[in-house]
Amino acid sequence: MGLIGFARDHGLSGPAITQATAAHFQTLRGLAYVTYDSRDDLGPGGRLHGQVYGSAMRDRFLDPKAEIGAIAARTNDTTLSAGATATASKPFTGWMRGAATVEGRRETFQPENELDPTPIGVPAERLVGSAGVEAGLWWRRIDLDVVPSARLEVLRDVVTGRDALFQRQQPAGTPIVHRLPVARLGLARPLGPSVTAKANVGRYGRAPSFLELYGDTGALLGNPTLRPESGWNGDAGVEYHAPGAHAALTGRSTAFAARVDDLIEWVPTSYASARVENLGRARIWGVEQDLSVDAGRFFSVAAQATYLDARDASDVAAHRGHQLPLRPRVQAYLRPRVRRLPLGRALVAGAYVEGDLTAGAFHDGANLVPVTPRFLLGAGVEIGAPRAGLRLAITAKNLTDLRDQQQVIQYPLPGRSIFLSVNWSNENIKE
Repeated sequence: MGLIGFARDHGLSGPAITQATAAHFQTLRGLAYVTYDSRDDLGPGGRLHGQVYGSAMRDRFLDPKAEIGAIAARTNDTTLSAGATATASKPFTGWMRGAATVEGRRETFQPENELDPTPIGVPAERLVGSAGVEAGLWWRRIDLDVVPSARLEVLRDVVTGRDALFQRQQPAGTPIVHRLPVARLGLARPLGPSVTAKANVGRYGRAPSFLELYGDTGALLGNPTLRPESGWNGDAGVEYHAPGAHAALTGRSTAFAARVDDLIEWVPTSYASARVENLGRARIWGVEQDLSVDAGRFFSVAAQATYLDARDASDVAAHRGHQLPLRPRVQAYLRPRVRRLPLGRALVAGAYVEGDLTAGAFHDGANLVPVTPRFLLGAGVEIGAPRAGLRLAITAKNLTDLRDQQQVIQYPLPGRSIFLSVNWSNENIKE
């Protein structure tokens, strides 16, 4: 069993060049769960996993001077969730293994606005039930793993919310039932002792989350009228590992594509916020390369690069054929690292430098407002005492202090940030 808690209170940036002094956003979260795992209940080789969980989250938005929104606001949003899952798997023969899963949960969303004549809004409710099956088949003659799976998710939503402009509570709507079938086929085949080819194709469905339906009452504005998105997607690639006496290389090369109906997408608005919308239809494809090199005991390099072509394929003439908002065409990441350097007999040290490049994005669906290419530089140093299970780390983000490049339109990037963390574990720290 476990219990996890989280609390945060932070200020908010003002729109455009305006500095907000009184606006704050607070978050409280709690999660409790009990898990059961067994290796014997289903016979030799069988696995049974069950979990019962409950969670609570409260988001509090304070804007007493109307620095963020059109009017002063003091709102609380409370989300509660409780549910259970069960998953079972078992081998039937030497070439076939089966698995099944079921889940049920209830979620509620309670809006509150202390400045509204009716401060407590009507709670929203979501009931979810899902069941799925999967088979793992080994085609021995050609050494091919075939993994078909299918799942059905049924949701019943009672939607409410709050008016995004004036923060007024909205009445509950008529219950809506969504049925989301998901089917997928996966293939995997070794091409040698250190190379494996993999491919997946399938149809999926995804219901909007509570954040997408109701927002956080700060910069993210929800949309209670959202429809579930669905589509076809697939990927194909190779994974490889090349060990060596002095260096080892591990990598993955992947191509992917998707055709999505009613794509759920965050779209910046004209006033320092983003609102989520269904964009009709989208066509997405891209390639991705991951690579890591371990050179000796002390040095490693991790690199990743992605090229993405994500285009609006809807019937809106001003958007059709253009890049989807806030979807960068190019992303790249590089992180060289020195690790496990001995400092005497009791301490070890490590350090890294990282660079993150993003380019080719637009703020709007018509691609009239480009996002400035962004390069973020970071670094970190850590010292550990393995025998004591202690590790101290200092990390830095945005070392060049970029502030004029915007993530959500009219909101700046966080400036130079320094973090200090102390970790203790009763297991020896390995690196």
